[in-house]
Amino acid sequence: MKLAIQARLSLDTLQKYVTTCFADVPSNGLPPDDFTEFKDGISFDTPAFRRMYKIESVQNLSQLEVTWAVPSLLDVYEVKPYHYISWIIEHDENGSLISYLRKKMWGTDVFCYTGEYGFEHTSIYSLLKFTVQLTDEGQKHLEEVLDAIFSFINLWRMEGPQERIYDEMCDITEAIR
Repeated sequence: MKLAIQARLSLDTLQKYVTTCFADVPSNGLPPDDFTEFKDGISFDTPAFRRMYKIESVQNLSQLEVTWAVPSLLDVYEVKPYHYISWIIEHDENGSLISYLRKKMWGTDVFCYTGEYGFEHTSIYSLLKFTVQLTDEGQKHLEEVLDAIFSFINLWRMEGPQERIYDEMCDITEAIR
């Protein structure tokens, strides 16, 4: 068993708490579970995960959420690859996904949550959530909105990472500081 804790306390205090609270937890002596078969997202690449669920909103809100299980990038978290993905998806200029959806009167905003923390981000996978705030017209054109999302992603996949975008992100981040 392994335990990780984090708090705004001194290391000595944290060690004392861990010893007090967890010293009596018995060890079963078994080796840790082996999750290597789930590496590289293979376990999520099944028809069971290719589903569309339509849920009626209790609020006056219409959105399309697409969630992907993508390989974990814990080993490269310092370069924030998911921040780059969010930046591209949420970009709001001519040629962007939201620009296209607004011209078609299908969407009003696009959000990307990349699951860098919590259960959405583990050593096995991360969840990438892509949300489009839909208009009434957009609700009638879900297939076309999905086509636009996947076309946009395929375009960026073919283009590959762009240094100019990374530099722009760095410049804006530095200006905010």
